[in-house]
Amino acid sequence: MFNEEDFEIVHMYTRANALEDGVLINLNAIDEIADLVQSHYKFPVDLTESVWAIVCAAVDDDEGCNDLAGVIHDLLFMSKACYEEINQSERIFKVLIHLNGELKEYRFKAVFGPDETWAPVVTIMLPLED
Repeated sequence: MFNEEDFEIVHMYTRANALEDGVLINLNAIDEIADLVQSHYKFPVDLTESVWAIVCAAVDDDEGCNDLAGVIHDLLFMSKACYEEINQSERIFKVLIHLNGELKEYRFKAVFGPDETWAPVVTIMLPLED
């Protein structure tokens, strides 16, 4: 059996590093939607930068009449309401988002797990991301 003390950690890229680098976006830190996010999940919720780009594109699309709170609500609601469970900590779900003049179905993955301090966190990403 391996013991942690037998190994030297050369480098660790933490959630805090990813947030600082913009690889993850913490929705709880956005004042405009913090209460909305908290109403869906009692834990912090992060989006990967690729999911955040989809959200921003939808909000910036004049034809879609989307606002940030509406898109985030749809994303978080569907992550809890209608999903396919991969395992105890991962699920795939779909969200319809109006973008570029059409309603398009996007697939996302929600991962429920601890951060580097063992605190619970929800991370929403594209299905092939990890």
